[in-house]
Amino acid sequence: TVAKKVTVSFSLTKGYLRMSMLSELGHECMGCRMCGKESAHITWPLLGYFPSGAKILLIGQNPAEPKIRTERDEFNALYKNNFDTTDPISYLGWYAQWLQKSSMVSSLEVFFGQGWFESGHIAITNAVRCRTRNNDRPTDIMIENCYRFSSPITEQYDHWIVMGGVARKQLRLGETTKAPKILHFLEKDRYVLYMNHYAWRPPFGKDRSKEIKACKRFIEHAIDGRSFSG
Repeated sequence: TVAKKVTVSFSLTKGYLRMSMLSELGHECMGCRMCGKESAHITWPLLGYFPSGAKILLIGQNPAEPKIRTERDEFNALYKNNFDTTDPISYLGWYAQWLQKSSMVSSLEVFFGQGWFESGHIAITNAVRCRTRNNDRPTDIMIENCYRFSSPITEQYDHWIVMGGVARKQLRLGETTKAPKILHFLEKDRYVLYMNHYAWRPPFGKDRSKEIKACKRFIEHAIDGRSFSG
C-alpha cells in the first residue's frame, strides 16, 4: 500500500490555529534553546501537525530521534540551520511528511482507524518539542519550559487525547494513573481521553481492547457528537 501524501493546510480560529498565530508561535519554537544541553538539537524544536479541520488534539511526550540519517541530511540541506530565514509553516509541512512515515502513525491505526493521519480529524503536538538524546524521557525542566508553547495550542481544542505521564503532568491533569480514562472538565466543556504512553507499543500479547474501545467512543463523540453512554 502506498501512503497518500499529506497536503498540509493550516488555519486557526477557535477550534483551529490562526495562520498568523501558528507562524509566530512556530518561529519562536524553532529558535528556542531554553533547555540547553537537556535537548538533542538534531533538528529544531517541532511544534506539531495541525490540519485545518481537526477536532481532536493528540498530545504525546516529545518527538523521537530520527531513525534514519536521510531525515537529518534533508533537514540540513533544506534549512542550513538558519531559522531566521525559514518560513515556520514550511518547516511544519516538512515535519508532517516525516511524521506520516513514522512507526507511531502506523501503530496508532489500531486505535484511530486506518488512514487517521490523512483524514485530518486529529492534530498532533507534544508536551515537549525538543528531541532527547537516546529518546530519554524529558526532564521536569523541559516539561515546564515547553508549557508556554502547549498552552495556546491546547486552548484551541475541546477534545484532547493525552498519551502518557509527561503530557499529563504538564497539562495539570492531576495524578490520574488509570488508563484509559475519559475526563470531562465542566468549566470549559472539555473532554480528555488519558492513555498510557506505551499503549501504542505494548508488550507482546498485551490485550488493548479497553484502549481501542475508549478511542472509538471518544473519536465518535468528538467528530459525530455521539453520546459516551451505550
